[in-house]
Amino acid sequence: MLYGWDVKAFNRAGDLAAVAVLRALPTHDHIDPSKTRLVLYIIHESFSCLDRCVQSPDDKDPRVTLLLLGKISEGQDRRIRSEIEEVRGFVLKEARVQEGAASGTINQE
Repeated sequence: MLYGWDVKAFNRAGDLAAVAVLRALPTHDHIDPSKTRLVLYIIHESFSCLDRCVQSPDDKDPRVTLLLLGKISEGQDRRIRSEIEEVRGFVLKEARVQEGAASGTINQE
């Protein structure tokens, strides 16, 4: 069960959320679909407010998040892998927008 303050914390986390998730995941390779969807929700929320909510520039770069998404996609069925790819695309898009805003240019695609 997630509460409002959980979502607020995710919004402020950025890439740091992936570090927390990796520490909480079991060490075995396969993660069941319900836990995978929860992880995807956490990751999506953690990158949904980069410009206003995430303070650290390091946490705006999705390095650990991309590693996490690669790890959880292993052993998943096609439908879950598709959901993972959607979240990966969202994370990369948000990181590019933030990078463009930080440098003063924004790429419109």
